[in-house]
Amino acid sequence: MYNSLKMLLICRYMFFVIPVAIGLTANPVYFYPTLIIVWLVVLINSQVRITMLKSHIFILSIFFEIVLSVYLSISFSGYFFMILFATLSDAILGLRDEGILLFLIIGAALLFVMFNHLEEEVFYLILLFFICLLLYLLQIKKELENRSDAEILYDRIRKANYELEGARERLLDYSKQVEKVSQLEERNRISRELHDSIGHDLTGIFMQLDAAINVIENDKDKGYGLLESARQNVSNSIENVRKAVRAIAPVAATDSMKLLTELIEKFGEDTGIAVHWSTLGTSYKLYPSVETTLYKNTREALTNSARHGHAKNIDLSLAYQPEKIIYTIEDDGAGTKSLNKGFGLNGMEERIELVGGSIEYSNDKGFRITMVIPRKELM
Repeated sequence: MYNSLKMLLICRYMFFVIPVAIGLTANPVYFYPTLIIVWLVVLINSQVRITMLKSHIFILSIFFEIVLSVYLSISFSGYFFMILFATLSDAILGLRDEGILLFLIIGAALLFVMFNHLEEEVFYLILLFFICLLLYLLQIKKELENRSDAEILYDRIRKANYELEGARERLLDYSKQVEKVSQLEERNRISRELHDSIGHDLTGIFMQLDAAINVIENDKDKGYGLLESARQNVSNSIENVRKAVRAIAPVAATDSMKLLTELIEKFGEDTGIAVHWSTLGTSYKLYPSVETTLYKNTREALTNSARHGHAKNIDLSLAYQPEKIIYTIEDDGAGTKSLNKGFGLNGMEERIELVGGSIEYSNDKGFRITMVIPRKELM
């Protein structure tokens, strides 16, 4: 493409140089001043047009060049009509809608000059060259337009890449903010666990030790009794610490579903509550985040059923559907007339929202939790 444009540019200047060279040899010397002045005006007009002029001024410049070229062809001997070939290249390549109209005008001017000043054989030869040059210019114009469209498309792609890069950076910032919020929430949860399971025990132990110090000198039996009770409470606190650590420890995503089954079995053994587990539909692999959410929400729901609902039976059902999974946890406990969401239920809702799901509660008969999560299958 570059070579074609370079060759066309060389030919364009030849269409100006060759006619004046032939004209200087074919005309008397006293014609030289007028011929050279008009030719220079044509050349300057052409150069200014291709470097500076645009739009309507561009078209006026072409008309001006057509008139001067016809004048040179009629007034002087030689092949000044060749300048119209350079004019044709500017009209076809420099304009869009007006290019065809100017082509007709240039062609008419060329036919007028050739018909009146050239022999028949030369006339048809020049006409054939004119048609070939036109087809060549149209092909170059098409390639230039395709190239321009490709550059526009490339600019759009580059702009889209910049926008995507910006979106990626914003997502990274958002993920960092989410991570900070998650860490803060996890710290709050751990502090609640420590306060509820350990804080009260340590406070009681401190009070027993303080009382033992005060009475052991006067009543050794009572003092030793308080120390034995404190020792037993320390043992219980150690066990509570272990349970709290297991409760707040992160669950490995790949072991979530396995641990879910173990959690259900162990919960039934520890509490004596009959826990029934069932699945519906054809199972498929879930994203680790979904598995972890199911595990943690199950743990929270089972604890609530035993602690607040005093349930005797708990039914867990996981239904695999093509576009979603529906997880239901239902007990036969006391239920509640007014639902007050605490840390547990709020935590369940937050985990469900993070995986794009929803959660609903029903407490007409016992307590029922229904979680719906869009399908996220690992391919």
